[in-house]
Amino acid sequence: MGEGEEMNYKQIIINTLIIRDGDFCQICGRLFSDISPPEIDHIQPKSNGGSDLIENLQLLHSICNRKKGGKKFIRPVQGEHPNSLQKASNLSQNILEKANLFKKDLIKSTLQENNWNETKTAQKLGITRRQLHYFMEKNKLV
Repeated sequence: MGEGEEMNYKQIIINTLIIRDGDFCQICGRLFSDISPPEIDHIQPKSNGGSDLIENLQLLHSICNRKKGGKKFIRPVQGEHPNSLQKASNLSQNILEKANLFKKDLIKSTLQENNWNETKTAQKLGITRRQLHYFMEKNKLV
C-alpha cells in the first residue's frame, strides 16, 4: 500500500469516528480544529491487548492523547460527553437567534417596501395583520 493510500485509509477512520462520536475530543470535549486536529487513539492500548477494531478507537487531541498515555480510557456513550449537551444547546440557541434576526430583517424590509403599511406587508408575508403587529411590538419596530 502506498503512502497516499495509507493517508486515505486514516482519513476514512477519522471521518467514521467523527460520525460516531462527534467532532470533539473524547477526553476534554473541545472541538477539533486545524490548529488542534484529531488523533486516533486506542481506548484499550495495543500494549495491553487492545485491537485495531473501530470499537477500540476514539479521537483525541494530541495533548490529551499524551496525557492519557498507556492507560485505558472508556469513552462516553455517543452524545453523552459532558460538553456535548451544552454544545447542542448553544448551537440550538445560536440557530434560533439567527432565525429571529432573519425574520426581523425580512419583516422590516417588507415594511419599508410597503411604506410601513401593515395591511399590505402582512398580505405579502402571508400572515395576519394582528401577527405582524404583535411581532412589530415585540421587536420594537413600532
